[in-house]
Amino acid sequence: MMLTTQSNTTTCPFCALLCDDLQIQVQDNHINTITNGCYKAASGFTQTVDIQPRVKGQIVSQIEAIEIAVDLLSKARLPLYAGLGTDVAGIRAVLQLAKQTGGVVDHKDGNKQSARTLAIQNSGYLTTTLTEVRNRADFMLWIGDDIPAIFPRLWQRCVEREATLFANPAKQPTIVHFGSQSPTEANQSFNLNLVQLPEVINGLRALLAGQVLQTTQIAGIPLEEYQSLIAKMKAAQYGVIVWQTASLSMEQTDLTIHALYQLAKDLNQTTRFSALPLGGNEGGVSALQVTTWQTGFPLRIGFKQDRVHYDSWQFDTQRLLKQQEVDTLLWLSSFDTPQLPKDAKGLPTILLANTYPENLTYEPDVFIPIGTPGIHHTGQLFRVDGVVALPLQHLINQSTTTAESILVTLTEKILMKCS
Repeated sequence: MMLTTQSNTTTCPFCALLCDDLQIQVQDNHINTITNGCYKAASGFTQTVDIQPRVKGQIVSQIEAIEIAVDLLSKARLPLYAGLGTDVAGIRAVLQLAKQTGGVVDHKDGNKQSARTLAIQNSGYLTTTLTEVRNRADFMLWIGDDIPAIFPRLWQRCVEREATLFANPAKQPTIVHFGSQSPTEANQSFNLNLVQLPEVINGLRALLAGQVLQTTQIAGIPLEEYQSLIAKMKAAQYGVIVWQTASLSMEQTDLTIHALYQLAKDLNQTTRFSALPLGGNEGGVSALQVTTWQTGFPLRIGFKQDRVHYDSWQFDTQRLLKQQEVDTLLWLSSFDTPQLPKDAKGLPTILLANTYPENLTYEPDVFIPIGTPGIHHTGQLFRVDGVVALPLQHLINQSTTTAESILVTLTEKILMKCS
């Protein structure tokens, strides 16, 4: 006899949009049907996992794997807790473990997160929410070519409108795109290499301020086209600048983000404009939010003698690994197939992940399986706009436990060992 259950609405944890309108059918403890999901949901909810604990590649009991992990962390002088692909409870638990062991904490996307944080620290920011975009925006400047791939349903949920809270029938916003691959939905496109974006944004700010530029073009595009764009932006009643932070590959990304925030501020002198920076997949938004409210600092932080230290350069995962300044790595990955950093090869490594992948960069010393929030247990994640934490459901049973439970166990055992 087959047991079938239907979930009325389920939140998808596989990108930071956290689409909460999915319909999931579970049959005999397997997810069979997904309605309203994108390709990320289809892949994430049905992924095949290997959940056998391992020590140096050899299958062991979970008790043995935990004991080896405790021994590694107890001996570490400066452990690094990175990846951070987990839910709110998991982040809270990893902060306690880092405090107990005097470790450093950083997300796998720490470089882009820190660039945005530095821009905010420098000048503040004006941002909006997904709900405001869907109901109010009449003009959107989309920056980058990979937004539909990284956030597949953003267009459907925020731009394609059947109705809004304020107008019926709903009006579609004007879309202007900056990038090299124009989406078919764009009303106007500026063919740009994003390396040129700082020049373009600062040129727009100068034109908006009424300055006379000693050139006839910016990034190969005539000034007249930028002046026409400024007129459209000033005529908007609610404009939004949208970008995917990971696509900003130029040097000093924080200065580019700063310029984007400043452009939104400049436009607010005559109309209403906001920014919608996109990022924070694999628990990135939650990691930033929880770290900030728990410690008073954003990521990247280090614990030393019961004090928290914040330094976006010193506690950079890539720099720490390249300079060999840390002596143990705990990598946390609950949502996607884990990819260990190649610079950590040879470093004692503990992998807490939802599966043991076939093609790892190197063999970790310890692998402890954990469940995926939103599939194997309940949880909460913060959405990309940072204003709401959405609940995740327990859909199917699996013999793994939560990241929070494993991390709390490690903390307690280390405390007992050191006392």
